[in-house]
Amino acid sequence: MKKSVLFLYSLLLISFLGCKRNSDLTKPESRAEFPVATGSYSILNNPGSNFKIPIGFTDIQNIDRTINFSVTSPTGAVSGQQYTVAQNGSVTIPSGKALDSIQVNGLFAGYASRDKKDSLYFTITGGDGTPFTGFTTYKLVMQKVCPLVIGDYSGDFVVVQDAWEDYSAGDVITLTNIDATHFSFKNKHALNPVPVVVTVNTSTNAVKIDKQIVGTLWDYDDPAYIDPTMAATGTIVACDKVINLSVSYGSKAGNWSGTYALVLKKK
Repeated sequence: MKKSVLFLYSLLLISFLGCKRNSDLTKPESRAEFPVATGSYSILNNPGSNFKIPIGFTDIQNIDRTINFSVTSPTGAVSGQQYTVAQNGSVTIPSGKALDSIQVNGLFAGYASRDKKDSLYFTITGGDGTPFTGFTTYKLVMQKVCPLVIGDYSGDFVVVQDAWEDYSAGDVITLTNIDATHFSFKNKHALNPVPVVVTVNTSTNAVKIDKQIVGTLWDYDDPAYIDPTMAATGTIVACDKVINLSVSYGSKAGNWSGTYALVLKKK
């Protein structure tokens, strides 16, 4: 019986050691990775504007480790003109950590138009650890944005275009701020004009003029055009302080057909 117990104990010990050796042999290799693949960066008109890209390893070790990376741009973004990267081609993951970040600073002045978008591709090229296949590239899309500040929409605005031809390019229209979501102006061709109220959606930069009477008579040498009206939809380009309106005009007799562009820009 004693021999049987000793034999069984020896068998279990051998089995345990074998499992431990197996475990040591299959210990996962440390791999360098981008844990997420894409990001979107809205560049603000602020020197502190930045975006941080997570990068690191699949494990934690008690030593500092380095990951090397390259940056390319298929859209033609140039370092020092559209962006800068705080780390110069490599990032150090501190001892006791698995992740750190690459810091990208977008340069607001490098984007002449809010419609311009750039893409940056970050690729792990070497360093400590083996690059993790399928997780070695990160795509960052950058575009400048400007928060809409309702207080900007008061004072003098220059007419860029008026397809209805009430105004000539270069004429000035004075806007008055009403509250956090409204401003107004008066149409010079309405006799006894009243403020034309513009409603602003500060979340989407959409604007609208609900159909309203803007005076007592259109000044078009025709007494029939009483109770002149305007209605419009449009958008604000906050970066450029431009208001784009698509306006319909009318009177008590009814609306004239079509809509007409009215574009204003902060003077």
